[in-house]
Amino acid sequence: MMCKRLFLVLAFLLVPMSQVSAAPSKTQVNAALEVLQEAVKSMGPTLVSRFSLAELEQLLKQHGYKEVKVRESGSIVFNHDGTNYVLQLYDDGDLQLYFGVSGIRLTASAMNEWNRTKRLSRAYLDSDDDPGLEADLMANGGINEEIVSEFIKVFVNTSAPAFENFLRENGV
Repeated sequence: MMCKRLFLVLAFLLVPMSQVSAAPSKTQVNAALEVLQEAVKSMGPTLVSRFSLAELEQLLKQHGYKEVKVRESGSIVFNHDGTNYVLQLYDDGDLQLYFGVSGIRLTASAMNEWNRTKRLSRAYLDSDDDPGLEADLMANGGINEEIVSEFIKVFVNTSAPAFENFLRENGV
């Protein structure tokens, strides 16, 4: 229904005045503009192909994350509930979140168990054999502040805490 109304409003606004027998009243134009604004709002936030490091830094701060620090490497370190995370921005606009721990060893079969039974992230052993957890957000379909903030929220409130529990239960 909203698409049909949007089409009618756009058609009304785009018809050359020379083809209209009587000029639309100010009330009609204002009503058409209100419908257009309503339709645009209902489409949701605008999607972009990438955010800058400065925009991501600001987004993290706005959402209450602490100790937000931009690194020269194109990543941002931030803290949530006493745990540090890394948000990496890639040249193509994709984002990656990372959480790692040291001092805990996992077997390959335990790591495989995590990856086989969990969604939204992947675990691996880094070059020092320390467990790490990552998640990716591809930007090629478009992203906005809401999508990025939900991505971060799910990782720091769900994936990473579940991984910490997994490490406690399966660590050697």
